[in-house]
Amino acid sequence: MKKSKANRATDQAQAHEGQSGARQPGLRFAAFASWQYRDFRLLWAGQFGFSGAMWAEAVARNWLAWDLTHSALFLALVNLCRAFPMIGAGLFAGVIADRSDRKRVLLGTQAAALVLAAIMAVLVITKVIQPWHVLVTAAFFGATMAFNQPSRTSLVPDLVPKESLMNAISLNQVAINISRVGGPALAGLLIGWFAVGGAYLMEVVLLSLVMLVTVTMTIPKALPKTKKSTMWDELLEGFRYVRSRKIVMSVLLLTLIPMFFAMPVPPLCPSSPIKSWISGQEGTAC
Repeated sequence: MKKSKANRATDQAQAHEGQSGARQPGLRFAAFASWQYRDFRLLWAGQFGFSGAMWAEAVARNWLAWDLTHSALFLALVNLCRAFPMIGAGLFAGVIADRSDRKRVLLGTQAAALVLAAIMAVLVITKVIQPWHVLVTAAFFGATMAFNQPSRTSLVPDLVPKESLMNAISLNQVAINISRVGGPALAGLLIGWFAVGGAYLMEVVLLSLVMLVTVTMTIPKALPKTKKSTMWDELLEGFRYVRSRKIVMSVLLLTLIPMFFAMPVPPLCPSSPIKSWISGQEGTAC
């Protein structure tokens, strides 16, 4: 009798495993449980690559802006040009992600970022780069980030079952945080070895790989909406939801504090001369 129960349990487990072709039975660690699902793994890899490319671009852009002008004011202006599209377009990016084909949005924003990185690489390597090039491309880079991230994040619940959702969100955040450290570090090494053009070439390679990963993803179609509403109605609904949830409002306010008072500091590092404690030579804070 015990043997038959064990056999039935084994058969049920095998049947359940067979129904989910996306699972990888070799993965046993609970911390990486969401990696069992193929399309989430591809989404995670794309998140890692795209975030790394964007952080590397931020370092290269600020270094280039200082190298061209030696002006702290211009550095601030460049980052302002990048931030405005992220804030303005970001308000509508989530609504657009809900109403559009998210895979096409991802491919479109990644293609735009790839073209911008390629343009900057050519301009820098051929030594025809001008300060206004940095300003204009910074604004477009900001816009691509504003539309890419909401579409990418909204795909997570569609690629993993409900019981794995928190794990998937955590792993997605891990990819962002690792790339936040790794992207600038690699960009700094390439700038030291091959000048700024090397960092932009690395970005072109990363974004090309991210596009290939995104193309191979299979994304389920979004469920049709039960009621018709305008984009403006959905945007207002989002504001009403945040206002009615104190926890959500508190988290947003806590997020804004470092965004306004801490994140603007690193972009100004190239304009802050410091002296090496070892050699006494003057360098930069970056």
